[in-house]
Parts: sequence; structure tokens; C-alpha cells
Amino acid sequence: MLERESELAVLSRAFDEVVAGYGSIVLINGPRGSGKTALLDELAGMAVASPGTRVLRAAGAESERGFPFGIVRQLFGARLPGRDEDIELGSLLEALDNDHVTLLLIDDLCRSDVESVELLGRLCKRLDGLRVVFAGAVGAHGHNSGQALRRGLTAATHDVRAANLSVAGTALFVTRWLREKCDTEFAAACQQTTDGNPELLTMLMGGLASAGVRPRVANVDRVLPLSGELLLAPRLARLEDAGDAARELAGAMVVLGDQVEPALLGRLTGLDPVEVEETLVTLESLGVVVVGKPPRFVCPRIGKAVESSLSTERHDRLHRAAARALHAAGSSAEVAAEHVRAMAGELDRWEVDVLRQGAAMSLRRGSPTDAVRYLRRALLTVSDNDPERAGLLVGLAVAERGFDSASSVRHLCQAMPLLGTLGERAAAAVLISPATIRASPPVARVVAEVAAELGDPARAGGPTRETAVRLAARLCYARLESPREVSVTTGQLLGHGRDLPLSTGAEREHAVVLLRAGMVTGALPAAEVSWLGHRILEREPASFTHVYTALTWLVPILVATDSTADVAGWLDIALTQAQRQKAVAAESLIHAERALIFLATGQPAQAQASADWAAELADVDWGETSGPSMIAQASVAIATGDTALGERVLAARQYDRTEPCGGAILRMLRGFLATAHGDLEASLDHFAGCGRQLERIGWNNPALYGWRAGAAMTQYRLGRNSEATALAEEHHALAEAWGAPSTVGRALRVWGIVTRGSRSIGLLRESVEVLGRSADRLELAKALVTLGRRLVETGEPDGPKHLWQGQELAKACGATWLIEDVAAPVSGPVSGFATGGRAALTPAENTVAGMALRSLTNSEIAEKLGVSRRAVEKHLTNSYRKLGVDGRAGLVDSLGSAQDGPRSPG
Repeated sequence: MLERESELAVLSRAFDEVVAGYGSIVLINGPRGSGKTALLDELAGMAVASPGTRVLRAAGAESERGFPFGIVRQLFGARLPGRDEDIELGSLLEALDNDHVTLLLIDDLCRSDVESVELLGRLCKRLDGLRVVFAGAVGAHGHNSGQALRRGLTAATHDVRAANLSVAGTALFVTRWLREKCDTEFAAACQQTTDGNPELLTMLMGGLASAGVRPRVANVDRVLPLSGELLLAPRLARLEDAGDAARELAGAMVVLGDQVEPALLGRLTGLDPVEVEETLVTLESLGVVVVGKPPRFVCPRIGKAVESSLSTERHDRLHRAAARALHAAGSSAEVAAEHVRAMAGELDRWEVDVLRQGAAMSLRRGSPTDAVRYLRRALLTVSDNDPERAGLLVGLAVAERGFDSASSVRHLCQAMPLLGTLGERAAAAVLISPATIRASPPVARVVAEVAAELGDPARAGGPTRETAVRLAARLCYARLESPREVSVTTGQLLGHGRDLPLSTGAEREHAVVLLRAGMVTGALPAAEVSWLGHRILEREPASFTHVYTALTWLVPILVATDSTADVAGWLDIALTQAQRQKAVAAESLIHAERALIFLATGQPAQAQASADWAAELADVDWGETSGPSMIAQASVAIATGDTALGERVLAARQYDRTEPCGGAILRMLRGFLATAHGDLEASLDHFAGCGRQLERIGWNNPALYGWRAGAAMTQYRLGRNSEATALAEEHHALAEAWGAPSTVGRALRVWGIVTRGSRSIGLLRESVEVLGRSADRLELAKALVTLGRRLVETGEPDGPKHLWQGQELAKACGATWLIEDVAAPVSGPVSGFATGGRAALTPAENTVAGMALRSLTNSEIAEKLGVSRRAVEKHLTNSYRKLGVDGRAGLVDSLGSAQDGPRSPG
């Protein structure tokens, strides 16, 4: 009677009503073993406290349903006539003594004989004025036997639900059984295994007690194995003896799973509605199912056991019937396809077509993995020479390319020879990305053969021309590592000028390939490349599928031109689509593109987050995704000076070193790391190696990989000033020819660093001016800090102002490493506070405090630094708080006078 307070209250109310002279009906429903009989016992027990109350009981049984009036004879015994034909309603009314309260209690009412149910139903219509309670225990949700009693009733009816126990109720049950307090986790395991059913719990407790298992969290893992032995075997044995209909219905329930409903059960088993209901009642009486809406197994393990008992023939027959029944009932193709996919034997044409339809629906829904499962199952049935095989392979390749690029390409190549027409082969070839064509010579040959069959794109028309242009563009893209191909493609670009055709997707893809050639060689100025690139961007709808085309180079091209407006929003739309379609490979590639945009706009933290996401999602065995993610991470490491990230990139995986971009960035990364570790000669070798690799294929644009800048800085550190200056001048000349502000400003900064004297300051000032027109705020912060440091070293009065601006801009960019780097190496007041208690101050606070020590007023400090007076006050207040001093006088006591360190003029 645990957790039965509400049920007992209903029974008590019904008993009080009958004592007061009002008859009533009580229907107790619940799964087998939930305590329905115990509730009848409780109702009978209430009669003990009421003298004169009669309790008449009966119990239905499957074996006795064929005996007419069996239940009423159990209730009334000798009070009824001897012959069945003489039993009628009047017989029952005569047998009832209205001077006393009578309880008619029937257990397992659902297994009563039809004659008794019909007669008792008529009695229930006459309960008004009779001091009778009719109480019957029925199935989980009531059955025909219970419903028959309801028809036309005028007496009050009470429904009692004998629910299974909750986790808390199970804990009390276990505690009382095992006489030891039960841990909540142990109770939860028992409740999950038995569904909280008291009968099953009783069986489980007996087994646990015999095995000496204490109700402790440490013993949770012992509950499931024991429950399998104790609970499953008896029920499965009963099911085996229950007959073909019961076993067939149980098998149909397994196959239908969440789609179980009586009508479908009938379609699968051939049983009519009445037979389905009766068989469900039988299964419930065996403790196998709970009859509800929908019917379900008492516990999942029973369903699994029934499933494992199905023969292959029966398993396939039921799934085949389920697929057809669900399809006919209007269920989605995916639902039917799931049943077809589960079949082990051969499939017919209709079933293969259902799998194809299900795959198409799964792709539209954004579940490519489901589509792949359906199509792979279809291919197991379709023979190698079947005309349908090629189409299935192409469909499979389309589904796979979002997360398994290698398999996608393999299946496209398998499909190509099987496709009957040139148009079909061309449509399949255009699904292969340019990166794959470049990386795989066999694949390139297949695509080249199809392109040759299509002929000259200029002479083709309609859809054929569109496909021919795309294939020609991708083959050209793949050959842009050849100096001759680079030269020819650049010539085509220069020949078109601003008149590049951009009307169709194929033309835009071809235009990107031409722009790529013009960009890597620097043959076309950045302004022209940017203008053409943005015309393409304006016309190209945002879609994640751009990563499978030559359009994937549009983002790096615009980054190189320092013209990234509108690109971030375009990529955001594409990323949302990729995530919705679960195209993991596309997600990785788009995150890599986003990292480049963030880096080009001075957002290093966001750049690293996107690069890390790209690497996380990349397929380590497929260079098409692992290469771009590596390039993004390496670019972030070099730009931010993050040696840990750089080492992680090198250690993470093997990359395709034959690919120019990947090979170049790896050499740049190794050069950067060698410098960080103090191996300057090795660093120089890496930068020079990068230069040789790029020059060999005609890639001269310094916006791509500034190897000359890296080599110049290394030569400068080695004390080879003339070599450093020569490299910096050459780097700057190429940057000026390209014309992108970020590239020119960076070149000027490097040249200014390796040059000394007034020429150095002039170059750095020019760098700051040029970078003021750039979107790269981080590069501007570096230039401002470098200029400020050089000005402080030479005693120029505006040095602190530039340092301040650089620090504030670095802070806005999230480049804390650049702020921390400012204080250490600079002589003068800014670095003079980097020891002792002064180390607690930020570089900006050190600068303001140093100027305050020279007796400058807040207004004078603000004017020199180019900031507001309020900002100066804020930094001084922070300094006072950190040093624990009161006002400017306290600064002198804590930090010393301005004469304690070098004095900055002005």
C-alpha cells in the first residue's frame, strides 16, 4: 500500500456512500502486479469495521472463460438456480439482501466469461437504491469487460489507478524488504529495471536478499544482471506457451516500436480488432505487456528478449509488413525506410525505392547520416550491373560529403563508369571539389576525361555550358601550382579586366579562379581584385555548398585585399545552413574561413576560437578539411605569438606538404617557433625555404605569406643589418605594388624595426598612418606600440601617447599579450615601474603614474596622451588602490621620484 493514499481515499468514499444507501461501482485499473488485488483486499477489510456487511468475491481466469456464468456463480453460489438458463437479473436481485451492505469484488474482471459480464452490467444499471458496491480489477486502462459495466450506468462510478511506484516509493519498498535504508541511486536502478511494479520488485527483492546484495550505491551495477535472471525468464516462458497469436503480436510490437497501435498490429499479424484486443489482454495477464495507449512492454528488457527470439524470416516478414502498412497509412518515407533498412534479406524494387525516398527526406531534414544508412542498405541488394546502382552511388556520395569526404569521392568515382549518359557523368563530376581534384591525380583524370567529352565551354550552351565552365574552372584551380598555368590564368584575368562575366554560378566560380591567379602573383592591384571580389560576393547567394567549389578561395582573396566588409555576414548564413544540415565538413571549412576574417579585422580571440572549432570538426584523414583548419590555427599562432598553439599545430597531425598554402604556412610556423626558441639560423632556413617554394610556382604576393618580413627580422636579430634592410625594402616594394593597407602597413613596420635613426621613426609613423585605413586593428596596435617604444627610446615627447593608444587598442582587440609585452623591454618611465610593487600596475597605469611623478597635471597628461581627463583620473585611482597609497604624495613614497629613473623629455 505504498503511495496509495489517493487510491485508498477513493475506496473509503465509495464504502461510505454504500453505507449511506447509495450503490456505486469501483473499477481498479493498472498493470499486472501493480497491487489491484491488494486494493480489493483493503476494500474488503473496511467491512470488518461495519457489522453485517457481506463480502462476495470472485476471480476471473483465462482457463474458465468458456464456462457460462462462472463469475456470478463464484459470487452468489447456492443462492442462484442450478440451471444456467434459469439465471437472470431477478436471480441476482433476489440473492442480494438490501438490509445489509454487500461488496461484490471481482479480481481479473478482464478474464471473466461473457455471460457473467453482460448480466452484471445489467445489475449495475439497477444499483440506485441498492446498498451494493461493485468493485472489479481490470487491465491497465480497462477493457471491454469493464466498459460493458459502464454502458447506461446511473450509479456513481469511481476509477482507481493502481500506479507503479516512484523512485521514492521504491526506496521505501526496498528498505522494508531488505530491512536496511536504501540509497536513492540503488532505488532508482531498481525502479528503472522493474518500472516500479510491486510484483516485479517483490521478485527482485527476493533475488537480492538471496544474493546478499545490500541497497547501496556501490551495488547499483548488480541490479540489472540479477533482474534479467529473476524477471525475464518466467515471463518469456509464459509467452512461449501462450500460443502463436500471442507470440506474433509480441513480435509485431517489437518491430513497430514507437508506432504501435492496434490497427497496425492487426495489419502485421492478420488478427481482427477483437482478436488483437483479446491477445493484448492475454499478454498483459502474462506480465509481458501493459495495455494502454499505446500498448507497451512491461520493461524494455522484455522487448529486447522478444526481439532476439525472432527468426530472420519472421523478423523480415514483420518489418516488410510494417513498411507497407505505415506507407499506406500516410507515414513519411523515412518511417517506412527505417523498417526496410532493418530487413536482413533481399529487397524488392518498391523497398529500394522507399529507401531512396527516405534518404532524400533525411537530407532535406538535415540528417545526412540517416540518408547514408538507407542508401548503403539499398546498395547491398542492388547488383553491380543493375542500372539503379549508379544513381544510388551518386546519392550516397551527396549524403556523405558533408561528413565523410573520402567515402563521397570514392563512391562518385565508382558511379562514373556506370552512368549511362555524358550529362549524368558531368553532373557527378561537378560534385567533386577542386581541393580533391588537386590532391588526387586519379580523380583529376576522371574529371578531365568528362570535361574533354563536354568540349570547349565557350561553344557549349545551356546546362552543358554551366557544367563545362565549372569543371574547367576546377581543373584550372588544381593546376595553379604550375608556373605556366599561373601565368596563363593571370593573362586571362588581365585580358578580361573589369568585364569578367558573373551572371551564373559557374561564371562566378571561374572568376574566382582567375582572381586567385591574379592575387597570388600580385599581377592585379588589391583595389581591382577587391572590386571584382565584392561583385562576386554581391551576386553569389550565401550557401554552405560554396566550400565544395572554387568559391572557397573568395574569402582568402578578400582577406588579402584588406577588404572584408560583408564577408562575415555571408559566412554566418552559410554556417547556419551547414549546422542545420549537419554538414560537419562544411562547418569545419567555414569556421576556418571565419578565423581568417577575425584575424584580418583584429579579433585574435575570436579567430582562435573559430580555428579551434575548425580543427575539432575536421576529418584528420582528409586534407580537404584538415588543411584549412591547420592554416587557420597556424596563422593565429604566428599573428599572436602563441608558441603553445604553434607547437600543438605541428604535433597534432600530418598534413599535405605538397599543397602550396599548407606547405608555406608550415615553414612560416617553424620559422616563428625557431625564433621563439632562440635558434635563429634554423628560423632563417625555414623562412628562406618558404620563399623558395612560393617563388618556384610564381606566387609573389607578400599578403599571402610574408616570408621576407620574417627573414628580415631574423637577420636583424643576428646583427646582419644590411641583409635585414634589403629584405625589408624588397618586401615593402612588393607590398606597395599590391596596395592593400594591411600588407603595406605591416611591411613599413618591419622596415622601421630593422632600420635605425630618424628613418626608422619616419617609416613607423607612415606605418601607423597607412594602417589607420586598414580593417586590421591588431596590426595597427602593433605599429602604435612599436612606434611608441622607439619614440620613448629616442626621447620624443609623443612616445607615451602612441604607447597609450597602442595599449588601449590592443586591449580592445583582446591582445593582452601585446599589453604585457609593452612594459618589459622599454627604457624610460614606462619600464621603470616594472619591478617591486610597481609590477602590480598595468602598462597604461605605469605610463600615467610616471607622468604624474613628473608633476604634470591631469589635464596635461590627458593632452599628451590624447585621452580624456576622466580616463587619466581612472588610471591614477586604480594605481593608488593597488599600491595602497593616498594621492600623488603616496606615489612618490611608493615608486620614488621622477629622478629615480630615466626622464622622458617634455
